[in-house]
Amino acid sequence: MFVNEKKIYIYERNTIDKAWIIKDSIHCKPLTHPKVHLQGERIFVIDKDHWYKKNGKEYRYSGIIISYVKNEHGKWVEEQILLPPKMQYNYFGESYVINDSNIYVWAQKIADEDIYSVVFIYKQEVNKWMLTDSIITSKEPWESPSRSINTKGDFLSIGCPNCKSINKIFGRKVFGGKVDIYKKTEATNWTYQKSLGLKNGESDDKIGSALSMYDNQIAVGNRDRNIAFHKDTMMSEKGGYSDVGSVCIYNLNDSSQHPVQELFPVDASRLKGRGFGTRVLLTKEYLFVGVNMLTTFHLEENIDLDLRYGPQESEGAIYVYKKENNLWTFFQKIKPKDLKPFDQFGISFSFNSELNELIVGANQQENYPSSFPEESLDSGKVYVFRLDTLVSTQP
Repeated sequence: MFVNEKKIYIYERNTIDKAWIIKDSIHCKPLTHPKVHLQGERIFVIDKDHWYKKNGKEYRYSGIIISYVKNEHGKWVEEQILLPPKMQYNYFGESYVINDSNIYVWAQKIADEDIYSVVFIYKQEVNKWMLTDSIITSKEPWESPSRSINTKGDFLSIGCPNCKSINKIFGRKVFGGKVDIYKKTEATNWTYQKSLGLKNGESDDKIGSALSMYDNQIAVGNRDRNIAFHKDTMMSEKGGYSDVGSVCIYNLNDSSQHPVQELFPVDASRLKGRGFGTRVLLTKEYLFVGVNMLTTFHLEENIDLDLRYGPQESEGAIYVYKKENNLWTFFQKIKPKDLKPFDQFGISFSFNSELNELIVGANQQENYPSSFPEESLDSGKVYVFRLDTLVSTQP
């Protein structure tokens, strides 16, 4: 599927040549920054920046979720609109998880001079989504709120990349980020279990910038992680390179708050910028890590580090890891040759395990229609990769 501000395009695979063709489309409400999610027989459109009016008052950046279903004539129709339960919430839908029976929606609550993070939980009852629970995840005044949530089985993870870290650094807690883990104890009750972080964390960290859970593990993005490196050994305690990013792997069922493995980009010496760990996807066999904000430079002798930065390249990339002997090892870096700066390849991606296909969005890629070759349209592009055709490579 592909969505713009007023229309959703639905693609279907051609059984003859396996190509993707437009099968249907849905006219939707004009939105600001819409995202689309297909779940079973429903299509959801989410826009965290949506403005709306009620009783003559305008509510800015309140957010909205719209569900669509097919009617008896096979046409997609609007089923239900979800808005923040109260007007003091905004960015409703900044992060979300949708499955067949529940919707988990992050929102920000502003009360007086305090800012809180809240996760609303909806349950489907008689073809209608009903609010059944909510979790206030942050109670510190003016603490920068959570920005990512994920769920798997009985576990709910809530990432707060700008919250105070779980460990003291130089004798005090700093804003290095954390991830709070909740577990469902009854039908609608969620109980706090633990918070995740790093023993050697820093104030520049952004632990919890992205989350993905599978089985007993959770992958946590830390997009601003600093990396110490040396031009010969690549990784040493001398020198350093800031804001490259990392991904931490934690076990859910034990009591440990620290990762069992931390992954860095294998070409860390050529990366700078808040990138690696911006998006993560954990599956049974693969771990996918998105980088959609890059700055490259060439390592040269006798040149000051600050002068080696090259031009900013935000075209993006996907790093693929495979599980071997219970550890994740680098497998391949995916970066199409037709990418250009600011294409944002990897801004979103999903994996179809049945077809063994990775689908990656590049929402700022320019397309040149044959009828208007002189015009450039940032309409975006979607790439499809077959994982069984990929081979292990070095970047």
